[in-house]
Amino acid sequence: MPVKDPLNMIEAFKKLSKNIKSAHLIMIGQGYLKPQLETMITNYELNNQIHLIGSVHHEELAQYMKQSDVLCISSVREGWPTIIFESFSCGLPIVSTSVGGISEAIVDFENGILVPAQNPEKLSQAMIKASSIKWDREKLI
Repeated sequence: MPVKDPLNMIEAFKKLSKNIKSAHLIMIGQGYLKPQLETMITNYELNNQIHLIGSVHHEELAQYMKQSDVLCISSVREGWPTIIFESFSCGLPIVSTSVGGISEAIVDFENGILVPAQNPEKLSQAMIKASSIKWDREKLI
């Protein structure tokens, strides 16, 4: 089982895309699951909405975050990921599974939304909810 669980992310986005037709998911990173992710994306007919970016330089990451509405983490297990603080420094709220140190850093509806791991339905609902909230980006920073 992958730590980050990108398969769960795609399942959740599939559900979200039925409600928010204009939504896009940008997945950053590289791993051995890429062929499986590409197959899922094609099978779900989400090629125009899900973008597998691959690895990016650290400087580029902030630009992606500043252009996003929410950062989503679908991990099954986690320590204290740096991406949380990078996200907050860009004023970006987080939707994440409630695992590891993430559950200590996120306060529901204050700086993000937590959901149980491996539950694409809850993850999708949280992403939909997060996209409807007017987050105070300055407060997040």
